[in-house]
Amino acid sequence: MTETAVTYQEFETEIAQITMQDRVNKNTFSEEIIAGLKQAFKLVEQNEAIKVVILTGYDNYFASGGTKVELLALQ
Repeated sequence: MTETAVTYQEFETEIAQITMQDRVNKNTFSEEIIAGLKQAFKLVEQNEAIKVVILTGYDNYFASGGTKVELLALQ
């Protein structure tokens, strides 16, 4: 995959947007998506100015679920 599965952007000083965009797997909770989400939310945690987080997908896909193993790894 040539794109990053999760991107992080800040708008103004108080808004962050985290976009899941694993087009190959339609945003299934893969190791890459999980790692990207964890990294993005660490950036939010480190920036006290962020008051709003928009979590979004791409096109018509937000998330397509995951396997039991992948979902348990979220804990």
